Amino acid sequence: MENYTTHIGNYLNYLQTANQVVSNNIANANTSNFKASETSFEESLGSSLRPSGQNNETTTGSLTKTNSKHLTGTEIDQTNAKVTTKGGSINEDGNNVNVTSEMISLTKNNQMYALAISALNYNSSINTAARGK
Repeated sequence: MENYTTHIGNYLNYLQTANQVVSNNIANANTSNFKASETSFEESLGSSLRPSGQNNETTTGSLTKTNSKHLTGTEIDQTNAKVTTKGGSINEDGNNVNVTSEMISLTKNNQMYALAISALNYNSSINTAARGK
């Protein structure tokens, strides 16, 4: 179950990074020439599992864990989050933030965060029951 907890922890860190990126986009919605960013978990995770120079999805590389008892930190390179600049239509002031879209992303991220926390709590309750405590 350790891998399960670690993977959920990594996903929670990714969601935190995604919320920070979306919040930054919303905060700069009225800033001239600001270009919105977005995060991607799947692309970065997939590429981190493959050795460099190989695009074969069945080949896996090695991920490094610093301590098996701790969840990873929230530095972007530790969250498997790939942050890129969004494309799309640009407003008259050079800004490309769509506040409605960003609010939808923020709501989705918060719902996914709640689900991941529920999964961790469920896992914890199963472990507690199995130990008889």
